[in-house]
Amino acid sequence: MADIRLITFDLDETLWPLQPTLSKADQASTDYLLARVPAYREFLTAGSVGDIREQVLADEPSLRFDVSRFRLRVLFQALLAVGLPEQDAQALAQSAFDVFLEMRQRVSLFPGMEAVLERLAARFTLGALTNGNASIERAGIEHHFAFFYSAATVERGKPYPDMFLAALDFAEVRPAQAVHVGDSLRLDIAPAEAVGMHSIWANFDGQDKPADQEVKFEARQVADIEPCVEQIAQLS
Repeated sequence: MADIRLITFDLDETLWPLQPTLSKADQASTDYLLARVPAYREFLTAGSVGDIREQVLADEPSLRFDVSRFRLRVLFQALLAVGLPEQDAQALAQSAFDVFLEMRQRVSLFPGMEAVLERLAARFTLGALTNGNASIERAGIEHHFAFFYSAATVERGKPYPDMFLAALDFAEVRPAQAVHVGDSLRLDIAPAEAVGMHSIWANFDGQDKPADQEVKFEARQVADIEPCVEQIAQLS
């Protein structure tokens, strides 16, 4: 029987749906800028933001692991491109980012997830691991988790092993005593198993199983998570 002690969770698309919230946050930030910088509309129409994103990453590759700093830098460079003075561009970029982040944190857990977390937290150490800039505090679920790591805090995101190794170190457990739950085969399942952890694929949107990657445990709905944990715990 497996001695499971730690369960880590991805956040976006695992604990809650992301895209509806992200779309609203993006639109709120854009509307904020358009109301103050009319020239920004023509800039968006020309599709120049994509070029700026590429240039920012080329100049500072490490920003791909810090989505907040990356978004802020892109906004700043975009406002410079439409002719704002540097000081004004910096201040307005920060304000637009604040608008985005406020909306981006307004997530709603998948139905039943709160109860699952509560039950699992009573039996295991829980940790949260994300490449994004979501906040378990703002989501109101921080009391279920013993720790929270992001790509920004460990300076490298998934699929690199850093976050998984940090989680194992925090909980003082061996990889075989840990389970990771995530929606991405590439960013969650493969790297978790690469360090020796068990994994549960949170496949809530019903994707087909890949032909080139073994999926040992799959949760097609929130209610499947706990049975998967029990199956893992029964492994010899």
